Amino acid sequence: MAPIVRPVGNRPEIIAPFLDRGAWGVQVPHVNTADEARAAVDAVKYGPDGHRGIFSGGRPAGYGFKGATADYAREANRQTLVCLMLEEVVAIENLPDLVTVPGVDVYFIGSGDLSQSMGLTGQQAHPDVQNVMERGIKIITGAGRIAGCSCPDNLIPKFLGLGVQYFHSGVNRLLQQSSEAYLKTVRQAAAAAGR
Repeated sequence: MAPIVRPVGNRPEIIAPFLDRGAWGVQVPHVNTADEARAAVDAVKYGPDGHRGIFSGGRPAGYGFKGATADYAREANRQTLVCLMLEEVVAIENLPDLVTVPGVDVYFIGSGDLSQSMGLTGQQAHPDVQNVMERGIKIITGAGRIAGCSCPDNLIPKFLGLGVQYFHSGVNRLLQQSSEAYLKTVRQAAAAAGR
Protein backbone atom coordinates (compact mmCIF):
# COMPACT_ATOMS: atom_id res chain seq x y z
CA MET A 1 0.00 0.00 0.00
CA ALA A 2 1.42 3.37 -0.99
CA PRO A 3 1.75 5.82 1.90
CA ILE A 4 0.29 9.16 0.78
CA VAL A 5 0.20 12.14 3.15
CA ARG A 6 -1.70 15.40 3.30
CA PRO A 7 0.67 18.12 4.51
CA VAL A 8 -0.86 21.14 6.23
CA GLY A 9 0.40 23.53 3.57
CA ASN A 10 2.06 24.00 0.22
CA ARG A 11 5.59 24.85 1.33
CA PRO A 12 8.81 22.86 0.85
CA GLU A 13 9.66 22.90 4.56
CA ILE A 14 6.29 21.25 5.29
CA ILE A 15 6.31 18.76 2.41
CA ALA A 16 9.94 17.57 2.44
CA PRO A 17 9.99 15.90 5.88
CA PHE A 18 7.16 13.56 4.87
CA LEU A 19 8.95 12.53 1.70
CA ASP A 20 12.29 12.15 3.49
CA ARG A 21 10.63 9.75 5.94
CA GLY A 22 9.25 7.55 3.20
CA ALA A 23 5.92 8.92 1.93
CA TRP A 24 5.39 8.01 -1.71
CA GLY A 25 3.36 11.08 -2.44
CA VAL A 26 1.45 14.08 -1.17
CA GLN A 27 -2.05 15.50 -1.47
CA VAL A 28 -1.36 19.22 -1.31
CA PRO A 29 -4.38 21.12 0.11
CA HIS A 30 -6.08 24.24 -1.20
CA VAL A 31 -4.30 24.63 -4.53
CA ASN A 32 -6.13 27.31 -6.49
CA THR A 33 -3.75 28.58 -9.19
CA ALA A 34 -1.21 27.30 -11.69
CA ASP A 35 1.54 29.06 -9.72
CA GLU A 36 0.51 27.18 -6.57
CA ALA A 37 0.50 23.94 -8.57
CA ARG A 38 4.02 24.63 -9.83
CA ALA A 39 5.14 25.34 -6.26
CA ALA A 40 3.81 21.94 -5.14
CA VAL A 41 5.64 20.11 -7.93
CA ASP A 42 8.80 22.09 -7.16
CA ALA A 43 8.64 21.03 -3.50
CA VAL A 44 8.14 17.33 -4.31
CA LYS A 45 10.50 16.74 -7.23
CA TYR A 46 14.29 16.67 -7.31
CA GLY A 47 16.15 18.57 -10.02
CA PRO A 48 15.76 19.05 -12.87
CA ASP A 49 11.98 18.75 -12.29
CA GLY A 50 11.97 20.67 -9.01
CA HIS A 51 14.07 21.92 -6.14
CA ARG A 52 13.50 19.35 -3.40
CA GLY A 53 16.58 19.11 -1.24
CA ILE A 54 18.52 15.98 -2.11
CA PHE A 55 18.61 13.40 0.67
CA SER A 56 20.13 10.26 -0.81
CA GLY A 57 21.26 8.86 2.54
CA GLY A 58 17.79 8.52 4.03
CA ARG A 59 15.24 5.76 4.21
CA PRO A 60 13.59 6.29 0.78
CA ALA A 61 17.02 5.96 -0.89
CA GLY A 62 17.93 2.84 1.05
CA TYR A 63 20.32 4.86 3.22
CA GLY A 64 22.61 5.40 0.25
CA PHE A 65 22.94 1.71 -0.63
CA LYS A 66 20.67 1.75 -3.69
CA GLY A 67 23.21 3.26 -6.06
CA ALA A 68 24.12 6.66 -7.40
CA THR A 69 22.34 9.75 -6.12
CA ALA A 70 21.38 10.80 -9.65
CA ASP A 71 19.73 7.42 -10.26
CA TYR A 72 17.83 7.65 -6.98
CA ALA A 73 16.63 11.20 -7.78
CA ARG A 74 15.45 10.20 -11.25
CA GLU A 75 13.56 7.18 -9.88
CA ALA A 76 12.06 9.18 -6.99
CA ASN A 77 10.80 11.82 -9.44
CA ARG A 78 9.20 9.10 -11.53
CA GLN A 79 7.50 7.37 -8.61
CA THR A 80 6.51 10.19 -6.23
CA LEU A 81 2.85 11.19 -6.55
CA VAL A 82 1.81 14.84 -6.73
CA CYS A 83 -1.90 15.21 -6.01
CA LEU A 84 -3.39 18.69 -5.91
CA MET A 85 -6.46 19.18 -3.74
CA LEU A 86 -8.89 21.57 -5.42
CA GLU A 87 -11.14 22.62 -2.58
CA GLU A 88 -12.55 26.00 -3.55
CA VAL A 89 -14.67 27.31 -6.41
CA VAL A 90 -11.76 29.47 -7.62
CA ALA A 91 -9.70 26.30 -8.19
CA ILE A 92 -12.42 24.89 -10.46
CA GLU A 93 -12.57 28.19 -12.33
CA ASN A 94 -8.80 28.06 -12.79
CA LEU A 95 -8.71 24.41 -13.93
CA PRO A 96 -8.00 25.20 -17.60
CA ASP A 97 -4.65 26.67 -16.46
CA LEU A 98 -4.06 24.15 -13.66
CA VAL A 99 -4.26 21.12 -15.96
CA THR A 100 -1.36 22.46 -18.05
CA VAL A 101 1.14 22.25 -15.17
CA PRO A 102 3.70 19.48 -15.76
CA GLY A 103 4.50 17.06 -12.96
CA VAL A 104 1.01 16.85 -11.47
CA ASP A 105 -0.35 13.31 -11.29
CA VAL A 106 -3.85 13.82 -9.87
CA TYR A 107 -6.26 16.76 -9.70
CA PHE A 108 -8.42 15.96 -6.68
CA ILE A 109 -11.70 17.80 -6.04
CA GLY A 110 -12.46 17.87 -2.32
CA SER A 111 -16.24 18.03 -1.98
CA GLY A 112 -16.29 19.00 1.71
CA ASP A 113 -14.31 22.22 1.45
CA LEU A 114 -15.77 22.90 -2.00
CA SER A 115 -19.26 22.82 -0.51
CA GLN A 116 -18.12 25.23 2.19
CA SER A 117 -16.62 27.62 -0.37
CA MET A 118 -20.03 27.65 -2.06
CA GLY A 119 -21.86 28.54 1.16
CA LEU A 120 -23.25 25.00 1.41
CA THR A 121 -21.13 23.65 4.27
CA GLY A 122 -21.44 19.90 4.70
CA GLN A 123 -23.75 19.48 1.72
CA GLN A 124 -21.48 17.53 -0.61
CA ALA A 125 -24.47 15.92 -2.35
CA HIS A 126 -26.18 19.28 -3.03
CA PRO A 127 -26.98 19.60 -6.76
CA ASP A 128 -24.97 22.84 -7.07
CA VAL A 129 -21.89 21.22 -5.51
CA GLN A 130 -22.33 18.17 -7.73
CA ASN A 131 -22.59 20.36 -10.83
CA VAL A 132 -19.34 22.19 -10.00
CA MET A 133 -17.60 18.87 -9.33
CA GLU A 134 -18.85 17.39 -12.61
CA ARG A 135 -17.69 20.48 -14.52
CA GLY A 136 -14.26 20.19 -12.92
CA ILE A 137 -13.96 16.48 -13.67
CA LYS A 138 -14.86 17.09 -17.33
CA ILE A 139 -12.10 19.69 -17.61
CA ILE A 140 -9.55 17.39 -15.94
CA THR A 141 -10.39 14.28 -17.95
CA GLY A 142 -10.85 16.32 -21.13
CA ALA A 143 -7.24 17.46 -20.77
CA GLY A 144 -6.16 13.83 -20.50
CA ARG A 145 -5.28 14.21 -16.82
CA ILE A 146 -6.26 12.02 -13.86
CA ALA A 147 -9.24 13.19 -11.81
CA GLY A 148 -9.82 12.39 -8.17
CA CYS A 149 -12.52 13.36 -5.71
CA SER A 150 -14.02 12.87 -2.32
CA CYS A 151 -17.72 12.24 -2.16
CA PRO A 152 -20.32 10.39 -0.14
CA ASP A 153 -19.89 6.63 -0.62
CA ASN A 154 -23.19 6.29 -2.46
CA LEU A 155 -21.90 8.68 -5.16
CA ILE A 156 -18.70 6.74 -5.90
CA PRO A 157 -20.32 4.78 -8.79
CA LYS A 158 -21.45 8.05 -10.37
CA PHE A 159 -17.96 9.55 -10.22
CA LEU A 160 -16.34 6.34 -11.46
CA GLY A 161 -18.65 6.64 -14.44
CA LEU A 162 -17.46 10.21 -15.01
CA GLY A 163 -13.87 9.01 -15.20
CA VAL A 164 -12.59 9.59 -11.66
CA GLN A 165 -9.67 7.26 -10.98
CA TYR A 166 -8.54 8.40 -7.52
CA PHE A 167 -10.61 8.34 -4.36
CA HIS A 168 -9.33 8.69 -0.85
CA SER A 169 -10.43 7.21 2.38
CA GLY A 170 -9.04 6.56 5.80
CA VAL A 171 -9.03 4.10 8.63
CA ASN A 172 -11.61 6.20 10.47
CA ARG A 173 -14.14 5.61 7.68
CA LEU A 174 -13.48 1.88 7.72
CA LEU A 175 -13.83 1.75 11.50
CA GLN A 176 -17.02 3.80 11.43
CA GLN A 177 -18.68 1.59 8.81
CA SER A 178 -17.54 -1.61 10.52
CA SER A 179 -18.73 -0.35 13.91
CA GLU A 180 -22.14 0.58 12.50
CA ALA A 181 -22.50 -2.87 10.90
CA TYR A 182 -21.43 -4.59 14.12
CA LEU A 183 -23.86 -2.58 16.28
CA LYS A 184 -26.69 -3.27 13.85
CA THR A 185 -26.01 -7.02 14.06
CA VAL A 186 -25.83 -6.96 17.86
CA ARG A 187 -29.06 -4.95 18.16
CA GLN A 188 -30.87 -7.30 15.77
CA ALA A 189 -29.65 -10.32 17.74
CA ALA A 190 -30.70 -8.69 21.02
CA ALA A 191 -34.13 -7.84 19.63
CA ALA A 192 -34.58 -11.39 18.32
CA ALA A 193 -33.67 -12.73 21.79
CA GLY A 194 -36.18 -10.38 23.39
CA ARG A 195 -33.60 -8.24 25.16
